[in-house]
Amino acid sequence: MTRALFGLKLRLFRNGPHDERGFGLVGGLALAAAVVWAAAMSARGTVHEGWIAVALTVWGGAWLFGPLAQPRHDPSVISREWLRGYPVRPWRLAGALSWTELFGVGPLVTAVCLSSLVVLAAPGGAAVTAVAGAAAVAQLYFLAWAGKAVAALAARLLQTRAGTTLAGAQTAVMLAVSFSGWVPLAAWLLPRLDDGDTTLVTPSVGQVPARVVEVLFSLPTGWGHRAVVAARDGAGAGAVTLPLVGLVVAGVL
Repeated sequence: MTRALFGLKLRLFRNGPHDERGFGLVGGLALAAAVVWAAAMSARGTVHEGWIAVALTVWGGAWLFGPLAQPRHDPSVISREWLRGYPVRPWRLAGALSWTELFGVGPLVTAVCLSSLVVLAAPGGAAVTAVAGAAAVAQLYFLAWAGKAVAALAARLLQTRAGTTLAGAQTAVMLAVSFSGWVPLAAWLLPRLDDGDTTLVTPSVGQVPARVVEVLFSLPTGWGHRAVVAARDGAGAGAVTLPLVGLVVAGVL
């Protein structure tokens, strides 16, 4: 069953639109490579590790809030409605479909991004690296299914009056940010522009406060990173396995 659905998914990729997918692949891989490079610098002590937690949280937030920002149907997604007439039990169909959701551009670039956990764990030895690999897989599984759940919720909300009102307000905010969102950034980088001084002020990259890192680790998007840090610091089996089990259970639910 799973093999047949993978074959169907591959045909959808071959015959579906390629322009948007190609742009997403190139842009996503570039951003993921930047996160991996920052992780390598963090392993050498050049970049504070808290910035990796920030990057992974933002990346996970894109999975969770991206469907809300642009709710639409993905032509590469296999709908359960297509297979309703087949004599297949719902639980078996759901289990087979769950693996096909990990086959796509989004999961691919996310897997590259999450490989930064392996880069961070490499100096800690083989055991810590193995934990990082498991954390990356569990984090990817959670993000993929959390994103699908949010997309389904957004599609359901658009069928209601409150959902359409919310979508209109959201579109207005996105248009305002796209047209004027550069103004705060320009004021930060060019603080003396009113005086005619166009000197660019480069902000210094320091350390992320420990309290901010703890908050990021407490979020589901940071559980994988938290497990890696616990394994590297020798915090015990419970501190390592609990975040990983939480990611798998949350993805299943």
